[in-house]
Amino acid sequence: MLKEYITTARSYDKGAESFSSRTLRLRPYFSLKRFIRMLPKRGRILDIGCGYGRDSVYFSEKGFDTTGIDTSVKLLSIAKRLAPGARFYKMDMKTLKFKAGYFDGIWCWASFYHLNREDGVKALKEMHRVLRKGGTAVFLTRRGSGEGLVTDKRYTPPLKKFVCNFRPSEFEKLLKAAGFKIIKVTSVVHQDKKYCKTPTKWILAFAKKVTIRRAPAG
Repeated sequence: MLKEYITTARSYDKGAESFSSRTLRLRPYFSLKRFIRMLPKRGRILDIGCGYGRDSVYFSEKGFDTTGIDTSVKLLSIAKRLAPGARFYKMDMKTLKFKAGYFDGIWCWASFYHLNREDGVKALKEMHRVLRKGGTAVFLTRRGSGEGLVTDKRYTPPLKKFVCNFRPSEFEKLLKAAGFKIIKVTSVVHQDKKYCKTPTKWILAFAKKVTIRRAPAG
C-alpha cells in the first residue's frame, strides 16, 4: 500500500497550484464555525491533511494555535506562504509526532479517505492519543464502497490518488473503536457545478475524547 500513498503525495505535488486555486473558494465555513465554537479560546488545533493551508489560515486568523500536517511538500510550501501564523510539518497521520493530549481540537477534512481501512484504524488511534480529554475532532471523508487509485481530471495535471470509501455506520464504528464519543455523524452530498459536474457523497462526523469514569472499587 505504500506505493499508492507515494503516488498520491507525488500527484498532489505535481498538481499543487491547480488544486489550491480551484478549491480555495470551497472553504466549509459552517463546519469551521461550529468546530471553533467547541474549542477553548486560543486553543491548539491540529489540521490533518492540511494541504495548502486553506483551513489552517482560517484557524490562525481566529487566534488559534494552529499546526498543519501533510505528506505533499509542494502543498505545504504554499501553506507556509498562505498562513504564516501557523506551523506546518511533513508528517503521516498514522504516526503523529506530538505528545499525548497536546491538542484541543483535530480537523481532518477530506484527507482521511486517502488511507486504507487498516491504516485508517491506526490513524484514528493516533488522533485520539494526541487529543486532550474533552477535545473535539471533526472528520469529512468519502461515502460509498470500494477503494483504489482514481484519476481526478478536474486538475492540471490530473490527480492520481488513493481513495477509500466508507459507509456511515462503518465509519462510526471505527471512531468508537478508537475511543471517540460520537456527537453527530451525517451523510452529506456536495455539488458545486463550477467545481464538479457530478455530486460527491461525504460523511461528516463530529466526535469528542471523553474521560472514562471507572466504577469505585468495592
